[in-house]
Amino acid sequence: MERKICEGMSHSPGELYDIAEEEMSEEEEEDEQSEDEEEEEEEDAEDDEDDEEDSGNVTQPTIEEEYPEEIVKRNFVNQEAQIQERVGDLTARLCERELESNKLLCQIDELQHDVMVKTGGMDRLQAELNAAHKESEFVRKRLRKLEEDLDSFKHKNTELTEELQKRSGEMNESDGFDWNHLLELEEQVKELTARVKDLESQLETVRLERDRLEKEARELEVEREEERRIVQEALDEATAEKEAIQARFEKDFEKLRTVNTDREQQLLDDFEWKLREVEQACKRRLDEKEKYTKQRIKAAEDKLKAVEEDLAQLE
Repeated sequence: MERKICEGMSHSPGELYDIAEEEMSEEEEEDEQSEDEEEEEEEDAEDDEDDEEDSGNVTQPTIEEEYPEEIVKRNFVNQEAQIQERVGDLTARLCERELESNKLLCQIDELQHDVMVKTGGMDRLQAELNAAHKESEFVRKRLRKLEEDLDSFKHKNTELTEELQKRSGEMNESDGFDWNHLLELEEQVKELTARVKDLESQLETVRLERDRLEKEARELEVEREEERRIVQEALDEATAEKEAIQARFEKDFEKLRTVNTDREQQLLDDFEWKLREVEQACKRRLDEKEKYTKQRIKAAEDKLKAVEEDLAQLE
């Protein structure tokens, strides 16, 4: 204003009066404009407060609602970790059972090897028993032959003794007895007697051998029966252990398979449920966002309308 007055020093007094009035009117307009701006700022502040109050009434989405995917993902990760841990435990137990099964199978193989060895021993005992039976049969035949020979020699000895006695009687009755023949008969009797004694000795030896062979055969028979009993018990034990191992292994495998199937179904059900939950949360969040946006737009429109009305009143 001072600049304009200074510039107007070159004008006439009437012109200066007009310029002064213009300057006064401009100052009044500037004062009114500043007052209007202050009123508008106060109204804007009030509108902002109203907007904040309106926005406070709008339910703001929580962190859990704004990021449900992260929560679901974290829950899935935790569940998967727990399931993996349980599966790992079951797998470890299955490995232990498998190791135990392999160990028992090795023991069964050893038992089967022992059974084969025992079977070979039984075959050897059976062969020895058969040989003992054959030898015993041969000794029996020899014993019967010796008994027959002994009976024959005894019979001949009896006949020779009777003939010798007869010859002796004839010798006493007659002086013309043949002494040479008598001596021959006596020699034959001695030989037969010695032969009989030898046969009796052989017969006793054969009888002792027969008794020994029969005792050995009985012992071999008892040993074979004992070996057969041991082998049968080992076979029964190995078969029972094999069946028990197989049943336990099948039970554990079926249990693990059932657990895995149940877990897979549970995971699928949980995933579907969580997916529906995520869809509902997303839909709810979108609805709330849309509602919140509409309220903000309405509040802005109301504010704009109020400003327009104020401007219209000012004009």
